[in-house]
Parts: sequence; C-alpha cells; structure tokens
Amino acid sequence: FPTSALGVLHHYEAGGHFAPLKSYTRVISALFNVQTCPSSDARLGRTAAQAQAWDLFAHMRYVAHPVPDAHLYALMIRACGLFSRPEPERAWDLWTEMQTNGVTPTKGAYEAVIRVCGRAGPEWLGEGLRVAREMSGQYLITGVDGRHLWCALLEGCKRAGDLKKARWIFAEVVRGSGDGANSKDAMVDAELMTHMFHTYASYKPPFRRGTTRLIDRSTVSNEELSTDESQAEETSSRTEPLPHVSTDQTRGGGIFPDLPVDNVENMASFSRLPPQTPSDVITETRALFNSILQDISLSPDEARHPAPGGLPVGRLAHVELTPVLLNAYLSVFYRHGSIETSLEAFESLFGDSAYGLALLPDEFSYVNALERCAIARADDRHIAVRWANDVWRRWEATEATGLRGGKGNVGPFARLVEKAHAAMRRVLTLSGDIDGALELLRSFVSRYPPNALFAKPPILSTRTVLTNPASLSSSTARPLVRLTSVVTPKDDRIPPIIGFSDVDLLHARLAEHSRIKELGYIKWVCMAYANALRKRRDAFLNAAPTRHEDEVD
Repeated sequence: FPTSALGVLHHYEAGGHFAPLKSYTRVISALFNVQTCPSSDARLGRTAAQAQAWDLFAHMRYVAHPVPDAHLYALMIRACGLFSRPEPERAWDLWTEMQTNGVTPTKGAYEAVIRVCGRAGPEWLGEGLRVAREMSGQYLITGVDGRHLWCALLEGCKRAGDLKKARWIFAEVVRGSGDGANSKDAMVDAELMTHMFHTYASYKPPFRRGTTRLIDRSTVSNEELSTDESQAEETSSRTEPLPHVSTDQTRGGGIFPDLPVDNVENMASFSRLPPQTPSDVITETRALFNSILQDISLSPDEARHPAPGGLPVGRLAHVELTPVLLNAYLSVFYRHGSIETSLEAFESLFGDSAYGLALLPDEFSYVNALERCAIARADDRHIAVRWANDVWRRWEATEATGLRGGKGNVGPFARLVEKAHAAMRRVLTLSGDIDGALELLRSFVSRYPPNALFAKPPILSTRTVLTNPASLSSSTARPLVRLTSVVTPKDDRIPPIIGFSDVDLLHARLAEHSRIKELGYIKWVCMAYANALRKRRDAFLNAAPTRHEDEVD
C-alpha cells in the first residue's frame, strides 16, 4: 500500500507545489494493484486501495490537474471492470468525458472500454463491438497488437455464450499468428485460451434430445419434406450474420468479416457450424486441448513446418498450462459432460498419469470438482461420493496450508472454504450420510467460530494533510472530495461463515427424521453467525445514535 507516496503527494500540495500528472498516475496504478495480505494493516486491503484510488483521482482533478491525459483515462476505465460487478455506466461516462475534453483516445483506452463492456454482460456486448469497429478504423489490428482486443471481445462472448463469434475470433488469431507464434510474443496465450474454454462452457447447444421429433421418411411425402427443408433454410438465413469485411480489409487490420471457412473446416474436429450437441462441445474442446499439448511438445524445427491438416503446427506452442486454464478446460466437462466424463477429465489432468506433465491444481480446482459432485444425479451419486471423498482429502491439505499462512480470514480463500464445506455437506447429505454431514458442520464451527468476526475497519481518507480550519481539531481526517462512500468498499477480511442456505438440505433431512436436538444445533449455528455479522455491521456504521445537547425530542 503506497502510504509514503500518498504522503509525499499531499506534502507537495500543502506547500503549493503540485506533483506532475504522471506521479498521480503511478500512485493510482499502484493502488489498483494492491492485494490483501494477511500480515498487513486491516485498513490496507485490496478493496480499501481501490476506493483510495478513485478518491485520489477525484482529489487530483479538484486540486492539481482538472483534465487527465489519455493514459490515466484508460487506467480508470479499465478499473471499472475490476469489480465483481463491473460498472459499464461509469466507464462510458469517462469515455464520453475524455472525448468531450478533446483527449484523443489511445489504443489502450479503446481496449479498456471494450473489455469493460464485455465483462458487463450480453446487454453491453453490442456496444463493445461497435467501439471495436471504430477502433479498427483508427489503429491497425494485426499480429500481437490485436491480442488485447481479441481477449476483450472474448470476455463478452463467454458471458453471452456466443460460440460462433468466439470461434471466428480464434480462427482469426490463429491465422494472424504467423511465424510470430514461435516467439514469446505469440498471439495465442493462456488468457485467450481460458476465454475460449469458458465460452464453450457457457454455450448452450441447440439440439435437445427430449424435444426431437422423429420422422418416418417412408410415410412422409416428398412435398412435406421439401417444405420442412425450406423452412429450415429460411430460419438459418434469418440468423444475424457477422458484419462483412473483405479479405483485403481483414488482412489490413479490419475486423468482423464472414466466418473464414477455409480456416475452420481444416481444423481437426472443427466444422463450419458450432457444436450442435453437448458431446460435440466436449469433442471440439478435447481437440483444442490436444492441439495445445501437441504444440508444446514440438521442437523449434518441427514448429516451423506447416501441418497438412488441422490446426497450424506451432501456433499454440507458447500457451502455458496454468491452473486457471486447466480449470477453464474442466468447466466444459462439468457443464456438458456426465459425472463419469468429468471424473475422467479431472484424473487425466491431476492424476498419476497427467499427460506426462507436472500439472498442479489450485484451490479452485478442488472447489469446482466438489460443486460438480454436489449436483450429480441420483443414479450417479455413488460415483460422486467416491470422487468427492478423494478430492476432499486433497482439499483438507490445501486448507490446512492456507490456515498456516494466514489466508483463512483474508480475501477469496475464505469464500472458497465456505463453498468447499457446503458442497461436501451436500454430497454427504444426498448420499444418506447425515451423521457425516453433521460432523463436518461441527468441525467447521470449531475451526471458524462465530466470535472470530471483528469490526470492519474505517475507510482511509484521501487527504492526510488538512487545509479545512473547521476540521483541524477533529481526530479523523476528512477528505476534500470523495467518489467512494463510507459503506461502498466491500469487506475482504470476513472469516468463513455459514448461512441457512448452506445447510438447508441438511435441515430438511433432519426434520424428516424428527431429530430435534440436531435441528436446534443448526438453528443456533445460523443465528450465531448472523448475530456476529450484525454486530460487525453496527460497530462499523455506528448504528447507536449519539445525543447532542441542542437536540430536542
């Protein structure tokens, strides 16, 4: 947390000498990169740093530099997508204000607003595409320079489940990689492939076996068949095509031409149409992942020779198999595959024979697997229980390591602990092991007791040097201007807790068996955590009003 840098900036302001705009930009960038550390001050976490960055941006414009430059605008627009709930409206206001102030948008500013629109969901994807077309007229989108743009567009495709656009983007990236794919600046990297796998996971295949109508061709006349075929062609023609751009425009940097058939049809297991069934989605995903493994194992000489068919050789050679990428790959199986297929894919990555590579899972790998086991069908629960028990043994070692490192009460790890325990309790409850689920609940309460919650620290003030004479006598620094309210920053230091939604299934099973004592214990657990959270909130908001002498009843 750059507290010293903030003090220097305010020291210059107090003396009437304002720091350059680049100095404010560097401090704001450092604030957006702060991560919550277990050993740091409770007030100096990630959410507090992000709030401080927005306050410093407003403070700088009020005190020193009213009009930011294009780089700072791009930084603030990109920050609008850092939250769990992106703020496209705020990003769009900054984008409009930048153009109104006569600041020419840079390539980074274009990419920032496109990425925020993509992360905002399907309703903002159209705005992102429009800005991308505008960007293609201002800047050349070729080679490695277009990687950030493609990743920004894939952010929107995966949230909209638009696999058609995502496959076209991937084909364009592979075609544009060229010989540069054998360098460290290859266009296809782990981030882009992660977005591709997420798009496959969110994609909804149009074919549904339950809604299929079987037609006996021997009893149906040719006239009826021709009518059905004409209706199908009419329906397919009404689908909204991608904006057409000629081949010359595509090679010169234009974007969004028609789907390049010569690039897609030659890929192994890739057809011109998107996958029509869940099994087709898994087949295409496996072909894509196998291409990555094949290119990684190639020598530099082999990667230079073109392939007779399938994906061009060497274009995926620099895709790093990170845990995030592996989790995205497994999410396709969790979404479209059976429990047996999901287990097979998990073991192929993290089992004893993991493609001959040292692939290491992270906390999300175990939590995702447990949540997949928790939603298994009744016929597959025996497989889910066996898989969940194996994953749970690995998770317990990961959780113990995190607790020893002080991560149990900080950041997303505490939320992962909640999800893992809730999923395992659900697996045990659905399998009939109610006593095992109760024992797991008691273990959670003893490890993370309700009284471990502490009061949320107050938000930091932007102004550490006060110039308001009316507030010199106060003990709390009051900011000159603020964009973040006191209650807006999320609390990222809440230890793992339990709500009724985490134990509702166990509660229902206990009620069916009339186990009154255990029902009372679950009620006490839920109320204890709820009361602890209420006390934490009241202590932060100062809910108890103070009486002043001049007040009247």
